[in-house]
Amino acid sequence: MSHRETLKSLRPIEPFDLESGLSLAPRVKLNLTIHRADKTVSQSNDEAQRSLIDYLKTSHSISVVEEDIKVFKYRDLKKRKREDPVARGSLVVLDLGFLSKRLALSGEDGVEKEFLEWRKGVVAEMDGMELNLEA
Repeated sequence: MSHRETLKSLRPIEPFDLESGLSLAPRVKLNLTIHRADKTVSQSNDEAQRSLIDYLKTSHSISVVEEDIKVFKYRDLKKRKREDPVARGSLVVLDLGFLSKRLALSGEDGVEKEFLEWRKGVVAEMDGMELNLEA
C-alpha cells in the first residue's frame, strides 16, 4: 500500500505513523480576528485567552491550554476605524480525542463528513461571538 492510499484511508483524528518512528498528529487550527465591541473596554490577551478556554471547555468539551492560543494586538489602536479589528490570533486544538466517541457512532463511511460538520459547527458558533472580559 502506497503512502497516498494510506493517507486516504486515514481517519481525521488518527495519527499518521512515519517510517522513522515519528508520527504526525492531527490538529485543528482556527484563525481569530478580534473586534472591540465598546471603545471603553481595553482588551487583555490573558483575559481573552481565559475566556476562550472557558467557552471551549463548557460549550464543546474541548480542553485547550493557554499556550495553544496566540493573540497579537495591532499597533496604533487609536488610529483605527471602529469596524477594524484590534487584534488577531490563532487557536490550535491538538487533542482531538474527545471526537473519538462521536465519530465512532457514525461508522467508517461518515467519519470524514461528521468531522467536517463538527468543525464547521464550531466555526459558525464562534463567528461573531462576544466574550466577557471583566476581571
